[in-house]
Amino acid sequence: MSSDLVSSPEFLAILNGSSDPIGIVDARGRFTWVNEAVALFFGFAPERLLGTHFRDHLAEDERPGDAMRRAQMGHPAAVVRRIRREDGSTAVLRTELIPIGDSGSVLIHGTDLTVLYETVDRAEAASSGLAPGVAGDLGGLLAAALGHLEAAGPGVEAAREAIRQAAGLLGDSGARPRAGG
Repeated sequence: MSSDLVSSPEFLAILNGSSDPIGIVDARGRFTWVNEAVALFFGFAPERLLGTHFRDHLAEDERPGDAMRRAQMGHPAAVVRRIRREDGSTAVLRTELIPIGDSGSVLIHGTDLTVLYETVDRAEAASSGLAPGVAGDLGGLLAAALGHLEAAGPGVEAAREAIRQAAGLLGDSGARPRAGG
């Protein structure tokens, strides 16, 4: 992706209109631009992210791999990470890391997978009370749905709905998902 394109006001206006959290980090890994959706996702004003390192926002037990370094070297990457929000809660975010020119800057496009992961956790917990064959089939179904969702990128809402429906069917069977997740 061209650095001229990314710096154009028209392109930034399009990114700012997205409901997904999007940011740009420089070659040092520090945020230089973020869109308005970041406020909803992280729980604080976008300006608070500027100048902070992307690692500062990973969940405490989350270890960064080399995906960002690969992206900074010009190779697009995608990774699923647990992110710490302002209120201390964590969320699951699938991030696409898109190199910007040869400056080492990277555009980060996030997709919130928190609801999906929480639903899978509840369904797995509820399936422990089912007959082993049924629980295994359900686990396989949910794992397959999760795999398709992570691979799909765009259009994840349909997969999320499929997982919600699977969890609803599990609830109708008499097994109840645990509170929280």
